[in-house]
Amino acid sequence: MLTQVTQFEHKMSKLTLKLVPGEGYKTMSYQPGNFSSYWNFSFSSLHSKVSFEIATGKVEPLEDVGKLDFVYSQNGFNGGDYDTDEKVTYYTFILCPGEFVEGGLGVDLTYDNTDGYTLHTELLTGDNVFATEAGKEYMYTVTLNKTK
Repeated sequence: MLTQVTQFEHKMSKLTLKLVPGEGYKTMSYQPGNFSSYWNFSFSSLHSKVSFEIATGKVEPLEDVGKLDFVYSQNGFNGGDYDTDEKVTYYTFILCPGEFVEGGLGVDLTYDNTDGYTLHTELLTGDNVFATEAGKEYMYTVTLNKTK
């Protein structure tokens, strides 16, 4: 009997945002006006499609970079992974390896509730750049403060 060993390697990049409730949030409940896992994300300058060759493990971006949206709504899919011990919400995104965004990756966070506000931040992996490598995870802690 011939046995073939298959080698597996992670070829994509992983971005994890840890959202922490800051000042102005009463609880971590899912009620309107409180901090929850109903945040929508918009990333600037990323590839939304890739080509993946199974035989070689080669991943290549397709098309031009553009805005990439991830929408999570309390009326539909709940995309945040709420950690009851830490009282934080994790969002995980799989990205194309080889991304390179000069000046940092722009992220808009829009809260899906009656308040309807958007926050903006920049993510960096190095000196004034956001770049991804195959098989690597990038984790950012984002503390959100609600002010009026």
